Amino acid sequence: MRVAGVDIGGTKTALGLFEGPRLLERSTIETGPYGATLDRIAEWIALRSPEAVGVGCRGPLDEETGYLECVTPEDWHRRPLGPDLESRLPLPMTLVNDADAALMGEVGEHERDPVLLLTLGTGVGGALWTGSHRYRGAFGEHPEIGHVPVFEDGPACACGLRGCLEHVLCRGGLAYQAEQAGFGPEIARFLSSDHPGAERVRQGVWRALAIFAYAYRPGRVVFGGGVTDDFGHLLVPFGQVGRERFPFLVRPLQVERARLGNWAGVHGAARIAREAFGEGRP
Repeated sequence: MRVAGVDIGGTKTALGLFEGPRLLERSTIETGPYGATLDRIAEWIALRSPEAVGVGCRGPLDEETGYLECVTPEDWHRRPLGPDLESRLPLPMTLVNDADAALMGEVGEHERDPVLLLTLGTGVGGALWTGSHRYRGAFGEHPEIGHVPVFEDGPACACGLRGCLEHVLCRGGLAYQAEQAGFGPEIARFLSSDHPGAERVRQGVWRALAIFAYAYRPGRVVFGGGVTDDFGHLLVPFGQVGRERFPFLVRPLQVERARLGNWAGVHGAARIAREAFGEGRP
């Protein structure tokens, strides 16, 4: 089955064409004004004639109605993304949170242990594989893992809390912290330093890992997104984390970099559509 996968990010949109699970072609475009970006997505897909389309987009996103509450870029806020895409692409379509799409790109076909995925980029998102399905909250809402607070004295967030993980680890948040610490725009130099601000960022990562490890007890935590690609080696303790750090874990937690990198969302969006409309459908 030929399927297109789309991953709409805050600054760029990734697209891929698949035959079954095999990637045939991929491309990226800028995530610009809402209507113009949807036109470019539709044009790219229509030229390749897939049988179905899978779309991942950062949220908050209502997967049932296709209604998007995304606040950046500004003119994407409160848009009927699903209907607007369907009017341009009259094809079977699935629309999911971008972290869910990335998660399904990373989870193995026969993986039975829980997996938590965190995407660090323009924002911070997350998704959980329970061992059999993608986790959903009440009313089908997606968990907003980026809004777990890690610092009580952190900046105020639109979600109503302070010091959210998103403010600590998103690209803009890291740039702001580097600037405040006197490193200008040099995020890598800031994170490589022993400056108290850099240590505070690392402390935030450990706090988040502890919360997720104890709350969900995944077999592994996978980090993806552009910030992970650029600065993950300076931010994340990749490898096994054992009882010396998290004493209530009987077995070590595996912390990994996304094997598909920034393309995980494209692969996962296509997989979700493929399973919904063709291969793997009950």
